[in-house]
Amino acid sequence: MQVHIDKGKPADFDSKQAIVRLIDGTTINGWVNLKYCTRIADLLNKYDDQFIVLFDCSLRDDLGNVLLVNKKNILWVAPVEK
Repeated sequence: MQVHIDKGKPADFDSKQAIVRLIDGTTINGWVNLKYCTRIADLLNKYDDQFIVLFDCSLRDDLGNVLLVNKKNILWVAPVEK
């Protein structure tokens, strides 16, 4: 699946929309770059990468951010099913 971001340019990675809650209570709504995984759970649990990439996300009043989130700071992740 290709995801269209910034001015309609296709990205060449799989992604899923999700809501991410951090341990400090921050909630991020956005898209998770799955890299080489098919599920968000696999990205979080099966690989040693310290960070996950979130894009086209809303954090407080900002939209369109790209965030690198340390997995140690994630309390829970809820995939958004459409």
